[in-house]
Amino acid sequence: MKSDFTVFFFSFFTLTAAAALEDLLPRFCGVVPPLVMASSIIFSSRKFFSWSVTLLFAAAAGAIEDSLCAFPPATSASFFVLASFVVRRLRLSMTLATLAFPLYIVWLWMWALVPSSVGLIGFFVFSILGFVTNFALEKIIGFAAKKAGVT
Repeated sequence: MKSDFTVFFFSFFTLTAAAALEDLLPRFCGVVPPLVMASSIIFSSRKFFSWSVTLLFAAAAGAIEDSLCAFPPATSASFFVLASFVVRRLRLSMTLATLAFPLYIVWLWMWALVPSSVGLIGFFVFSILGFVTNFALEKIIGFAAKKAGVT
């Protein structure tokens, strides 16, 4: 690892690019690939940061997700921090970490924030998109981190 500034810039760029792509991608069955959440989970499992910075990154990713989806403040941020904490503390594999995506929809259903257009089909589509997005983004972030000299 070169420096904390390099890691910060790399994570900031990754989060910004994920948020921009998530906002621009078309919706399928009312959902979009969860790029921001996937980047939060990937950064918590790759151990780029210390514990406090990992949770701060997850909170920032959640705040961005809240603003993209027009959710009340800290709705996604609280779940992202909790998911990142569990992934990092239990050292979950990426396969088990993808369980966070269907749990996120359940979390939003608990707060009655899921639009009526996202039903059971949207739940399954979001879970599958989360699974695929997580693995694809893990490879992309890993490759970019090597090229950027972060790892």
